[in-house]
Amino acid sequence: VWKEKRYVGSHDPLISKKLFDQAQSILTRGNRSRETKRGFAFAGLVKCGLCGCAMTPEVKKGKYIYYHCTQYKGSCDNVYIREEKLAELLADVVKQVQIGDDAVEDIKRALLESQKDKVDYHTASVESLHLRYRHVQSLLDRAYEDKLSGKISEDFWQRKSAAWEDEMVDIRFKIKAHESANLNYFQVGTEIR
Repeated sequence: VWKEKRYVGSHDPLISKKLFDQAQSILTRGNRSRETKRGFAFAGLVKCGLCGCAMTPEVKKGKYIYYHCTQYKGSCDNVYIREEKLAELLADVVKQVQIGDDAVEDIKRALLESQKDKVDYHTASVESLHLRYRHVQSLLDRAYEDKLSGKISEDFWQRKSAAWEDEMVDIRFKIKAHESANLNYFQVGTEIR
């Protein structure tokens, strides 16, 4: 059994103990897949068939992407594979996946049920927006009548009518967004196949 020995040095530390501990924490977090600038298609998704370690992408000659075993557990005899070939192999596997009609119906039902709260929210929002729209329209109509009868000035009418018309345009935009969201949820739930 190996035991770690610690020695107390006589020199001043270059970094604080806190910074040292933070660095050690980062270094010992484990082997997690990381986002890459290039956005490799299968980074973090593929494991070596021989040893089970992650397969990591590497760019060769500036344009060819190869995946190879990280050999994290030790030497591995697995060879590299081009990303295009890996995509073909995975496509062949995915093509073989078939979902029965009963499972499709179960998925549709579960998706629609899970989206029910969102659909209810959008429906309630549309109703509320329609109420607000009708209220603003009635304010606009009454103010126009007041303008015609001379109860309000032309300046006041111009200012208020412009603000109310802008609000009505905004309300129509929000209604369309909510109705589109509801339609999208319904389509996702029913178009699964």
